[in-house]
Amino acid sequence: MHAWFIRAIRRASMAVGGISVCAMAAVIFAEVILRSFLGSSLRVSEDIASYCLGYAIFWGALMAIDSEKFIRVDVLFGRFSQKGKDIINILNDFLFLLFLLLASYYFTLAQLSAFRMNTLTNTFYRWPIFYIKLPLMIGLYLLVVYLAYRLIYRVYEQISSRPDVFEQYEGEGK
Repeated sequence: MHAWFIRAIRRASMAVGGISVCAMAAVIFAEVILRSFLGSSLRVSEDIASYCLGYAIFWGALMAIDSEKFIRVDVLFGRFSQKGKDIINILNDFLFLLFLLLASYYFTLAQLSAFRMNTLTNTFYRWPIFYIKLPLMIGLYLLVVYLAYRLIYRVYEQISSRPDVFEQYEGEGK
């Protein structure tokens, strides 16, 4: 029942993260071409590229967490027994979830303030900052939900010794 949820979040993360990286590369490429050959500029290319980088980070973080490669040192991790590895993974997920909950709380406060005050960007186009940062907030919330779900499942797995659904779909998106 819960496998569709994991697949959906992974696919959304890969799609938005990948589209963001491609859009960032396209904007930078267009800016280089315009400046080099036409002596012109897009004016907002740096802003769009930085927003795309933020989207790629917030949405792509789920795939980095899912691979479990960027948080721990595998040389040290390999020295533990399987039970020790499981405990470290649960502790790691718990601490990272705690950090993300704090970050999402303060990010939400900042977003609500930007929405109430109708804060605009400093660029020529004066876009409302709330709508630009909304995908960042959604990516952060999905990351929190995914990590909480994974933490609960890992604890449940330790208690009941059921197979790990996260390893079941290992080939998708890694």
